[in-house]
Amino acid sequence: MSERKVKPLARLEAKARQFMLIVGFGFIAYTGGTILSVMLMNRLNHRLVAADSRVLYLAVVIFVGQMWILFVLPALIHLASRFLELPIWRTAIVGALTGTLFNFAIRFVGNGVEQTFADPLQNLVWGGSLLAGIFFSVWAGRQGRAWADVRQKAAEQEAVGRKVQYDQFLAESVALADRREAGRAQAAAVPAVAAPVEAAPAAAAADPAPVDPKPPA
Repeated sequence: MSERKVKPLARLEAKARQFMLIVGFGFIAYTGGTILSVMLMNRLNHRLVAADSRVLYLAVVIFVGQMWILFVLPALIHLASRFLELPIWRTAIVGALTGTLFNFAIRFVGNGVEQTFADPLQNLVWGGSLLAGIFFSVWAGRQGRAWADVRQKAAEQEAVGRKVQYDQFLAESVALADRREAGRAQAAAVPAVAAPVEAAPAAAAADPAPVDPKPPA
């Protein structure tokens, strides 16, 4: 298989893995957020009934029921964007649609198509929460990428600082080595110069200058 065929297959495989990861975000956000919503509603149900306010009860039900797309999905995308380079808009849209379709599938099985979309207010809540969840996820993803960019710049600056310190240490080491070599060269040159100076008096004592004899008077 040629290299030209391998590269498109590798890109296609990378795209498929990325798509599966994004779909997994939506599925995990829906299942985890639904579990949290049920637990929270069980704790708040008695207090909401005691408050005897239909508007408050409806607002809490909408808010808590859509927790998966308003909070859990943006949190997952934010964490993933810190460490992975993800397409923010695609991740937000595919993740939100995955959870929403999974929610619709469960309601289709339990209630049927007609009862699932029978309540206009519920349909409005679903549409509004879907749009809000997408925009919250995009915002969270951008914040995650901004955090990652700041950390990368800090790491690059730290690497540059370490390189400067290494260059200074290397320059100081080279200068110290040069000074040591110069000292050794000077120490080796001093005895070579002093040896002829010390040999000169010895030669003069061994070979005295001849004295001219005086003629007899």
